[in-house]
Order: sequence, then C-alpha cells, then structure tokens
Amino acid sequence: MIVLPQLFMLFFIAAVGALLRKRQVLTDPVVKGISDIVTLATNPALLIAVTQHEYTQETLTGFLHVLWMATVTMAVMLVVVYALCRGQSEKVRPILSLVAVMPNAGFMGLPIIQALYGDLGALYLAAVLVAFNLVFWTVGIALIDRNGFSLKGMFNPGFIAALVGTAFFLMRVKLPTFLYTPVNTLGTLNTPLAMLILGARMTNFSPKGLIDWRNALVSAVKLFGMPLIALVLARLFSLGGAAAGALVVSSAMPSGILTQMIAEQYERDALFAAQEISFTSLLCMLTIPLIVTMLGA
Repeated sequence: MIVLPQLFMLFFIAAVGALLRKRQVLTDPVVKGISDIVTLATNPALLIAVTQHEYTQETLTGFLHVLWMATVTMAVMLVVVYALCRGQSEKVRPILSLVAVMPNAGFMGLPIIQALYGDLGALYLAAVLVAFNLVFWTVGIALIDRNGFSLKGMFNPGFIAALVGTAFFLMRVKLPTFLYTPVNTLGTLNTPLAMLILGARMTNFSPKGLIDWRNALVSAVKLFGMPLIALVLARLFSLGGAAAGALVVSSAMPSGILTQMIAEQYERDALFAAQEISFTSLLCMLTIPLIVTMLGA
C-alpha cells in the first residue's frame, strides 16, 4: 500500500511524457535537452542532497556494506550475462548485459525508497548510486568499448557528485542553509523530469518485441534475479532495516535509462535498449510490490 501509490505517481508522470511526445511537444531535441539537464544538474544535486545526513557507527557500517554489495553484485552479473549471450552481435550483447543488470535506481528508486524508509533510506540509496556509477563507467563501458573503460566518462557530473556527497557524509560536512536549499530544490526536479523522458521513450515500445527470449532473460534477471541476489547477501551478512531495504528495492528497479544514452553514443542497438527499459518499467508495477512483500517477510 506504500509502494503502489508511488508507482502510480511515477507512471502518471510518464504517461504525461508519452502524451507530450505524441503531441510533438517532447521532440527529439527537447528530450535530449531535458536528458542533459537531468544528467548535468538535477541528478548531481540530488546525490549531494540525499547524503546530507548525520550518521552513527551503525549507519556508517550499513552504508559501506550497501556500497560493496551493490558494486560486487552489479560488476559480477554484468560479466555473467555478457558471457551467457556470446551468440549475440556486439551491437546487442553489451547492451543486453546493461539492461539486464543496471537499475533505474536514482530516478525511480528514490521516491519509492523514501516512502518506505524516509531520509535514511535515501542515504543508503546514495551508496547504491555510487556503486552504479563506478560499475557502469568501468565494467559497463569496457564491455561496450573493447579498448577499455572511459576514465573521462567515468568522472561525469553524477559520479563526481556521488563522490562529493559521500565525502561530505563521511567527514560530517553540513552544507549551510543558503547552499543546501537550492541544491535540494534542484534535486527534487530529478524524478519528475526523468519520468517525463521515460514516458516519451516508452512510445517506442512495441508489443511484437515481447516475443523474444532476450526480453524474457532481461526481465527475469533485472526484476527477479538482481533483487533476490541482493536479498540473499543482506541475509548472509545480517544487513537489516533501511540498509537492506534500499539495497534490495533499488535492485528491483527496471533497467536504467542511462543505458539507452550510452547505446546511442557508442552506436549500439539503442532501439533494443529503449524497448527493454520500457517493458521492465511497465512490468515493475507488478514485481516491485512482490519484492517488497518478500523483503518484509
């Protein structure tokens, strides 16, 4: 009952984005412009704002556990899925791995995790976002570009903001009000803008694409496999409360939007990425409540 209203809110905004796309308001240049705003401004602001949180020894331990668990899980699973799909062309194979493993944790995860666990959950989500950026810009880019990862790409505004926010958190640096207020306000725009873009991209979704074993693989790994692995790790290492919740629920999010942007940049199959992002985003309305119920049990 906590999760469903949040999902409805997110997909209502996405539906508005799809409608605006149909009305030619969200044209390709506009979508790209809003994507740049999210990547360069609202997402970095969000990452700094959510880490403005006092910690205890217990909180710090949980933060570090979530960080290494998320990093190891995403890195290992990227390589595993890539190895399993050796028969695919290089235009599809790395993209398939990324949409199957990397979650839309920041855009969709934040409002759901905040609703479930409050600001403490958002703090642990920051650890997941640091892990996401670290793995995406190293292992992920290495799979796409066989020349190796992009050091320049890795130090993008989102990753830098995650590192700065984490450093502020660890060193107990509190932003003064005149800085925190505009940063936090800018960060609150992140989810609405990202969901508008997601809705605009969901217009590329084709029901014919459902009849494809790759779609089944991506959905099974992303929406069930990843959160179940996170749940097992949390139980093995006695991680509980908001830390376990943030780790598991963020892992249950649909495929990350960043994958499509990277697919376009590296001339990989961006249409396949868009379709998988759209489908997992729709299917998660059923799977996320199930995962949250399992977590509670």
